[in-house]
Amino acid sequence: DGVYSITASVSFVPSSTQVNYSVVLGIRVNNVTNIISDNDFFGPSPFTNLVTVTGILRLNAGDVVDVTVNPSIPGSINPNNPVTVNPTHFEAARFPSPTM
Repeated sequence: DGVYSITASVSFVPSSTQVNYSVVLGIRVNNVTNIISDNDFFGPSPFTNLVTVTGILRLNAGDVVDVTVNPSIPGSINPNNPVTVNPTHFEAARFPSPTM
């Protein structure tokens, strides 16, 4: 049990750089969708785009935390790469908290 700071980022590369699109990034807890989420919109661009979501959650021992990515167009996720400016990543840190 504890209070956690959670951050997730995804570097999305659209199949077409000529259309508008959106990317919804969400953090789920125990399959409850989008406990924390962000919906970013992008216009035509030749660049890879980064979507980040962050929040503070009280979690119980055994809770399952995962990340969902739902783009409105086909594309791919840019994996972690030291050369990539906007790497895809997930991080969590537990804060000391009082016993309840």
